[in-house]
Amino acid sequence: MPKTLDSNSKTSSLSETSEKLNELNDVEKRVYEVIKNITAAQGPIPQTKLKELPELRGISPQQIAKTVLKLSRLGLIRRQRITKDGRSMYVVSVTTIEQPPQNFVLPIRLDFVIRIPCFKCKELERCTSGSYYNPQHCSTLTEFLRSIIKKSSKE
Repeated sequence: MPKTLDSNSKTSSLSETSEKLNELNDVEKRVYEVIKNITAAQGPIPQTKLKELPELRGISPQQIAKTVLKLSRLGLIRRQRITKDGRSMYVVSVTTIEQPPQNFVLPIRLDFVIRIPCFKCKELERCTSGSYYNPQHCSTLTEFLRSIIKKSSKE
């Protein structure tokens, strides 16, 4: 089982995803669609395997790498560094579109606020939108919010 070293979990709404897709050129859309189709069927794919896919024949490995970075920055895909058999590599997958249930109510109580992981994080002061430490890409915060949504939907 590969060991995760770095995770930049990103989620976005359906409308944000559509807007971002409209900004892409034909090659970028093609790479995105291939990643989307493969990860839907098989899960994350090593980035190095993309250049071997027949669907991407005719696109240089350098162009594929640049496109993967752009898609990752836009939040359309997730690029995760893993270690497998002592070697580091990146795997890519499409980000999920998550929306809380319609009847979701976020409880605001002091014991709830105290549990928010941001207040215990050593990077709190550097964590801002657009920086390396970013609440939109924080896997700890994402998992905390998922647990709250899951717990709320069970009640």
